[in-house]
Amino acid sequence: MFYQSLIYSPHSYFTAKFRAIGNKKHDTYGSLEKQINEKFDVQYHPPISKEPRRCGAIGYKIGMTTIFDKWGVGIPCTVIQLDRCQVVQVKKSPKEGGRNYIQVGAGEVNMNTIKKPQLGHFIKAGVPVKKHLAEFTVTAENMLPVGYMIGPSHFKIGNFVDLKGTSKGKGWQGVIKRWNFSEQSWTHGNTKHHRAQGALQGREEPGKVFKGKKMAGKMGNQSATHYSSKVIRIDNERSLLYVKGPVPG
Repeated sequence: MFYQSLIYSPHSYFTAKFRAIGNKKHDTYGSLEKQINEKFDVQYHPPISKEPRRCGAIGYKIGMTTIFDKWGVGIPCTVIQLDRCQVVQVKKSPKEGGRNYIQVGAGEVNMNTIKKPQLGHFIKAGVPVKKHLAEFTVTAENMLPVGYMIGPSHFKIGNFVDLKGTSKGKGWQGVIKRWNFSEQSWTHGNTKHHRAQGALQGREEPGKVFKGKKMAGKMGNQSATHYSSKVIRIDNERSLLYVKGPVPG
């Protein structure tokens, strides 16, 4: 199976806003992507390593829906929008066999809120200002030029992708919900300690609580990755990616 990486941010929903390039206005994401990428000569290269890695993309979680296959079986899918995702920077390793990185950006940001060093970074690359940036490790045969737009056509139906995002924050939770502990006995003299954690340590030895002890605390609102999600449908005109199953966030 072939794996690709995909990172997204669940905090915002970007509606389709299209800017005019030159004197031509674009009605769909597909026409915009086609015009930008037609000046790049990107060709297929056979893999030179045992574990080839392609560049991922930044997407925004729109919501969930159900897609029915030809047998009438409903498949729960998450809809992800790739909002003008472009290559911003390429970092090649000087050593043979070293790590290569591609920095991609997506989204739209108010020009009044961006700092001058960040503005210079985008001016040097010759791409519009992006709201979110991310880096992906790629192999040498999968490098992309600066300015290349990554859309849903970058993926194929049936690919397995890794989805990384920020999980929903659930606040302060006890050990039963956070760590799947079992409840204590509801009889035999146990009073008001049915969902309590229990003993934490010994007495004189060790005389402390070891670091990493599973206790009550804040749950969620942290990085989470969902592995091997299958791509079910691709919509190039609206720049939408339909992935089977849930997505963190």
